[in-house]
Amino acid sequence: MPRDQRVLVEPPKPQVPPGDYDAVCVEVFDWGWVQTRWGRRPLVEFLFQLDLRREDSGNRWIVSRKFKKSLATKANLRQFLGDWRARPLLAAEVEGGINLSMWEGRNARVSMISIPPKYGYVTPVAFIAEIGPPRPGVLLLPEDYIRRLDRDRRARTPVPEESAHDQ
Repeated sequence: MPRDQRVLVEPPKPQVPPGDYDAVCVEVFDWGWVQTRWGRRPLVEFLFQLDLRREDSGNRWIVSRKFKKSLATKANLRQFLGDWRARPLLAAEVEGGINLSMWEGRNARVSMISIPPKYGYVTPVAFIAEIGPPRPGVLLLPEDYIRRLDRDRRARTPVPEESAHDQ
């Protein structure tokens, strides 16, 4: 092996600064059954667009949080949704199941924290620590966001070729 080989280290990815932000839920993505370190679990991911612009691109920050798809009494997802709407989910509401896509487009107040670089992370990781109802009078709309399912459809849609009579 040559002595002058160099190892390139990627610069750390920019992270959302810790703090409280107004946000809008742009997508609730169902991952289906996923193999985790605790076994196979059904996962769902909530993606939020913050009212904070990235310095590198000028777009809004997108943050997310994944949950086991369970509404059991002590489930994190149930606690998260209850905190979001500022009142717990009642047993009668949970019995028939909840349509998670109805949360898309709803506003929230998101608290971001930074986890120090340990537990296998090389750089600090921004994490949604808390969620709450939106501030009164604040309405945030999604901006320049294409849902994952729509991205997949666009990628599979063939582009029509120009025919001789189109010219």
